[in-house]
Amino acid sequence: MAYDKSPGYIDHLLILRGLSSIGVLFAHCLNQSSYSWGSYLSQAHNIVTPFDKFLVAIWPSTGVNYVMFFFVHSGYLMGKVFFQKRYSTETKDILRYYKSRFFRIAPLLYFNLLFVFGLTGSSGNPFHLFGDLFFLNNLTGRSINAVTWSLSYEMQYYLLAPFIFVFFGNLSVKSFLKIFCVALALSSLAYFRDYFLLFTVFSFFYFFVIGFSINLLIRLFKVKKFKFSVPLSIFVGFIGGNVLYYYFYNNGHRYTAEITLALFAAAAIYMLELPDKEDSNEAENITLRVLFLRFLTWTGIISYGIYMWHLPILLGQHRLIEKLMEHLYKINYIKYTWQKILLYHSIQIPLVIILTYLISYVTFMLIELRFRPNLYNFESSRILHNHGKFRKLFKR
Repeated sequence: MAYDKSPGYIDHLLILRGLSSIGVLFAHCLNQSSYSWGSYLSQAHNIVTPFDKFLVAIWPSTGVNYVMFFFVHSGYLMGKVFFQKRYSTETKDILRYYKSRFFRIAPLLYFNLLFVFGLTGSSGNPFHLFGDLFFLNNLTGRSINAVTWSLSYEMQYYLLAPFIFVFFGNLSVKSFLKIFCVALALSSLAYFRDYFLLFTVFSFFYFFVIGFSINLLIRLFKVKKFKFSVPLSIFVGFIGGNVLYYYFYNNGHRYTAEITLALFAAAAIYMLELPDKEDSNEAENITLRVLFLRFLTWTGIISYGIYMWHLPILLGQHRLIEKLMEHLYKINYIKYTWQKILLYHSIQIPLVIILTYLISYVTFMLIELRFRPNLYNFESSRILHNHGKFRKLFKR
């Protein structure tokens, strides 16, 4: 989708968002249990073959990179709403922007925390609970749902977005160079975040600022979308960027990994948002490719729920699967390590995906759209467009 187009049934920015949420899910699934691939690869004495060494080098050992990718995505979108004049820099409009951001994030977050708290029966340190509720758990720590750390960063960066626009919203090469220099300076703060608590807040801010700067780049330089911009964005920008991230990260070069990912994420979004060379209607023929892209678009629509629900679901079922694996091992059903790993993930991953998608869909329709009924254009998804009962529910 070009930056100046309305969402269609296939929205590549939403696809990137959906792929990021699925990336986090898979990273957690593949490293959660002693039966997982991640556990096997983390044991140095097992790493003897060239194939194992290659896997270790690019293994998804963490899911934080997909969150970083989303910070670039989020920074771009927050800049976009100001550049498109959906919000102005007047106090009234900024407050309206803050309200929209709060009601986009808070309702599902609070419901999720309440639900998980009800199941676990403990929130741990009350100080952590305070951080969870008031978007400060990147400073206080968190105890109910571990993935909520990113929401504190996100909300804090949302608060700063109008001021970024005030200082760097002028469409000029000078503004672009200034914001690029600011992003470089902020990246140096991220380098020292392990040493200074104050720098923790700015750990990922340069991702957000780089994303914001894409708005300037697109509008200043009249580059048109080219033939392979979409596949390059997905396969080089997203997949290539994350593979390089893991290569550097797994070899102990965290800072290099983060800078590399930030640049690849920015390139991916830039290529997707370039204006089209000529108007063209979205393909309406129902092919497997089109259906798959629409499914990925829908994944992007419910990606917030996928991110919030997958870890509680994963933690809730993995012990049951481990007990099953222990029983199978005792009766000599499992003899080899590869059988253990394959069987565990063949049960774990489908179960987590099915439950996560189901719960995410329900909470999207009943919670996210309840508080933000115009969150997505109904024309951007046939599921939403044809969901008359829910639409009537939202209008009450």
